[in-house]
Amino acid sequence: VKRTALVLALIVWTVAAATVAADLTALDEYVARDPWDEPVYRIVGTRTQDGFRLLQIEFVSQTWQNIPWSHRLLLVVPPEVVPAQAAVLYISGSGSGNDEIQAMREVAAATRMPAAALMDIPNQPLFDNLREDALIAYTFQKFVEGEGADWLLLFPMAKGAVRALDVLQAVAAKELGIQIDHFVVAGASKRGWTTWLTGAVDERVIAIVPIVYNNLNLAAQIELHRRTYAEGASPMIHDYTDLGLLELIESPHGAELVAHVDPYAYLERYTMPKMLLHGTNDPYWPVDALNLYWDDLPGEKYVVNFANGGHDLGDLAKAVRSIAAFALHVTGQPLFREVEWTLTEKEDGLPSLEVKRTDGVVGAAYYVAISPSRDFTGAQWLRLEPTQTETGWVVEPMRAAGRYVAFYIDVEYAVRPDVTVALSTPIFVLEPR
Repeated sequence: VKRTALVLALIVWTVAAATVAADLTALDEYVARDPWDEPVYRIVGTRTQDGFRLLQIEFVSQTWQNIPWSHRLLLVVPPEVVPAQAAVLYISGSGSGNDEIQAMREVAAATRMPAAALMDIPNQPLFDNLREDALIAYTFQKFVEGEGADWLLLFPMAKGAVRALDVLQAVAAKELGIQIDHFVVAGASKRGWTTWLTGAVDERVIAIVPIVYNNLNLAAQIELHRRTYAEGASPMIHDYTDLGLLELIESPHGAELVAHVDPYAYLERYTMPKMLLHGTNDPYWPVDALNLYWDDLPGEKYVVNFANGGHDLGDLAKAVRSIAAFALHVTGQPLFREVEWTLTEKEDGLPSLEVKRTDGVVGAAYYVAISPSRDFTGAQWLRLEPTQTETGWVVEPMRAAGRYVAFYIDVEYAVRPDVTVALSTPIFVLEPR
């Protein structure tokens, strides 16, 4: 009997282990490879101003394609740290880091949490001076040529962020006497892409703020690009179109690439709270790109639209305010609720968008723009007053002859007596007849 029980236990364990192994992706395996016994870093500078401490840290996250990846990690510690065991990590790229330090100082001041900026994601330039999208596209091409998933630049970008979490925990414990168990991770553009992937592979990430990466569900996004842009795709992604990568993504071989790098492939992992920051005039993405994946995102989710904002959002103060409020919200200080909205079609075929008033809401705004095509990059968004109802607000956009109409509603929450945060509905497009 004991022998039978032992055999059954081994069978169960083997099946369970095989299931876990099957659930591991190439990204998981790359990030977990070459674990360090303990994080290795150097503190190369410290200073204190108005009670805030700045630690300038350097570390090497990995060796990728025989290239050591070195990073600067700029940690701001507020005068008083709340015992939330959490910190904010903002993933950034090249540059001096001065703007990031200022933004992290504001986040630290508002949240009383440590806030850090991780620089040099990715390390660049590489491979004959390639940077940003050109560099990512080059590595996609190498994968297509059969070089393997390790070549995909998003893999070391995500691993760099994960290693930064390790370093932050070590520095906090050893140098500051602070325990950090959880992180709110944010990043913009390619770093927004990295934010999604970091959240997919590391359970220490309790919330994510992907900024201006409105591109999940790649295959469907490509079709929307064709419907939106005269050239068949946004000119801003020419590094990919020049290599024929968009057509490739729609092929069976391209499906493997998508499975590695499209956050949509990791959808079931995004159960943590999410706040997406998008510019309404971002030239990279169709204005209603969010609708191709919003309903599929599990768990708590928010979107903040920046009216007339491009790929830089156009309002850094609002972005910092949103990140800080969200960090507080997910670490035990509930400040707002998900926007409850309903989009219906009236008998005359026109849309009606309604939002509910919930506790803490102090106002609402209606934003609308008109464009001769589905490309709203150059459109001017107007702020109007929505119609109040017994339960909230409603807007009923009208068609514009021969033109496209885009619209959404913001609801404003009072997160402090003198601070409000606007949360948005997705953007919807009314097409001409």
